[in-house]
Amino acid sequence: MEIFTLKSYWSLIKPKIVLAMLSLYFAPLLANLDLAFSSLNLFYYFLGFVGVFTSVGGANALNCYLDRDIDLLMVRTRRRPLPLGKIKPNHALFFSLTLLGFAFTLSVIACLTLSPIPMVLLFVGVLCYILLYTIVGKRRSWLNVFLVSPANACPVWLGWFLAFKSINLHGFILGMLAALWGPLHLWIIAYIYSQDYRRAGIPMLPVLVERKKSVLTIFVVAMLLVLASYIPYFLGFNGFVYLATITALNLLMVYFAVKFLLDPKGRNGWRLFKLTAPYIILILFMSTIDFRFTVFPA
Repeated sequence: MEIFTLKSYWSLIKPKIVLAMLSLYFAPLLANLDLAFSSLNLFYYFLGFVGVFTSVGGANALNCYLDRDIDLLMVRTRRRPLPLGKIKPNHALFFSLTLLGFAFTLSVIACLTLSPIPMVLLFVGVLCYILLYTIVGKRRSWLNVFLVSPANACPVWLGWFLAFKSINLHGFILGMLAALWGPLHLWIIAYIYSQDYRRAGIPMLPVLVERKKSVLTIFVVAMLLVLASYIPYFLGFNGFVYLATITALNLLMVYFAVKFLLDPKGRNGWRLFKLTAPYIILILFMSTIDFRFTVFPA
């Protein structure tokens, strides 16, 4: 297989998204290091790591296959492997289904030897992204971003389950923060590339309403996420270290969100987008590290 083909398949799984989801999966591990590093749990954590990689990568590749017609119309996506003709559609379909099949096999192993929870989370994540978002909602309704939100929470819940053998209120809240982050991240992309989405006929909110309303909506969602990030502290799951660090991070979020609100032209939208990408990962890591070393010390 030629090198450019290998690179094309690597690009097909959207490696930046895979890395982000793996980070969301890994963060809860830090909340319970003693159990996570036990010999038995390391096996399941490795199983989960491979499962997240193959399920997210496979779902992304299947998304590229299903959206190859509109990817060709958008400047942001027209250089993906399928629009460029570097991979044949049937090969991309086979590749994506192979990855998803492997992930399903791993979830069956976890179901038979540990719990059905990993299998349930795998199905929820893939079904929300592929069926509800890509097939049903993306081309029909501006509510499409909410249909994919649970897929962002599933890696967090899977990591928390493997760290604690259950999903308590703390873990559930962290997953919901990831779910809330999803619409913000996608709407900023849609605002920046609104001409792309309009050309492809994708009814994202920034395409359907006037720019002032879409900017205000993005700003409000950003502020809701900032406020929601304090929930773990006020419920007693985190302490002062978490409070101080997320406040510093949230000051950056508020600063860039206000700049975007006051002047949505130029690069302010792009700067806010670049901040939202690592924002949720940093929030999760701060929460789990603080929980491990201050609220739940060894």
